[in-house]
Parts: sequence; C-alpha cells; structure tokens
Amino acid sequence: MIFRLSMTLSCLASFIVVACVAPLRTPKAPEYPGGFAQLQESEASAQDEWWKSFGDPSLEELIRSALRDNFSLRAVWDRLAQAEAQAQVDGVDLLPRVDGRAGVNLSRSRSNGLSSGSQRFNLGLFASYELDLWGRLRANAKSAELDVEVSANEVRAAAVSLSAEIALRHFEGVAAQQEIALLREQIASNEAVLEILNTLFDNGNARAADILRQENLI
Repeated sequence: MIFRLSMTLSCLASFIVVACVAPLRTPKAPEYPGGFAQLQESEASAQDEWWKSFGDPSLEELIRSALRDNFSLRAVWDRLAQAEAQAQVDGVDLLPRVDGRAGVNLSRSRSNGLSSGSQRFNLGLFASYELDLWGRLRANAKSAELDVEVSANEVRAAAVSLSAEIALRHFEGVAAQQEIALLREQIASNEAVLEILNTLFDNGNARAADILRQENLI
C-alpha cells in the first residue's frame, strides 16, 4: 500500500515538474531565395538561361564553360554558401537544449527477521537556452537570411553580367566572320571580272583604263 502511494506521488510530482516547463517552440526556418540553393558548379538556373533562345550551340557551350570555370563567379558562390551556413547556425541558436533524467530505485532488506522496504524516485528535467529578451538571436537570424538573399542576388547578377559579356563578344566575332566571308566573296567576284576584262582587252574589246579601275577594286 505504501509502495503504491509512493509511486502515485512520484508520478504526480513528475507531471507537475513537466507541466511547469515552458513549451518549446521551434523557430521558423529561414526561407532561402528560390533557385540558388539547388544550383551546382556555378551554373545558372534553367529560368535564367536566356541565351538558349538564340539556338546557338557554340554560344551555349561558351557560357556554360564560363559559368563553371570563372574564378570571380566561384568566389561569389562561396560567399553564398557561407551565408547559407551562417543562416542555419543562427536558426539553430534559437532552439533550447533539453536534458531529461528519470529513475525509480526500489530496495528491500531484512532487519530482525522482518522485511522492510524503501523506494526512491528520482526525476530531473533540465532545459537551458539563452533568453532572447532583446531579440538579439532573432535579429541575427534575420540578418543571416538577408545575407543569403543579398549573396544570391550577387550570384544572379554576376552570372547575368558574365553571360551577357560572353554573348556580346560571341556575336561580335560572328559578325566579323560574316564580314570577312563577304569581303572574300567580293574579292573573288572582282577577280573574275578582271579576268574577263583582260580577255576582252587582248581581243581589243576593252580599254586599259577599265582594267586599271578593276584592279583597284581588288
């Protein structure tokens, strides 16, 4: 009877202690800008691959290689990774640390031929965390979120700037090649006309001035 009463009181004490502990609330996880956390090896997300609209495989390869191997862009990506890691750390700092211990110890002994018993019930529940009275931890977490957003925007801006520069230089090169091809065609045409004029001149059907003028075009 005494044992049952002791166990009942112990359970009641356990319930009271647990009830007195403030409920633990998990802080909201930082929301990272969409698209950037999933990017790998400094490549822009599919929605930012505007250069594909030109349908130029050589341009796509140039930009893909640049985004993968550009050291400046890699440095920006490293800053984004650091900002994300710090945001996770600052979010964890808001979580309290809980340590709970409970135990029941029952012992019986004989004294003077009579049986005697004793029961010991031990309960411990410990919760420790830094009280965020001034909002310092939450301010740090919010600051870390903003750092992630800023770093993500830096990555996007750097990728767009780099890809735009590559596209501009690529099309300048394409235009130069087309101009060279056009000039070569024009030279070939002028040489063909000159050959015809030489033939006419040999037959007395063209003037020397016509041949000289045509030679100046080559």
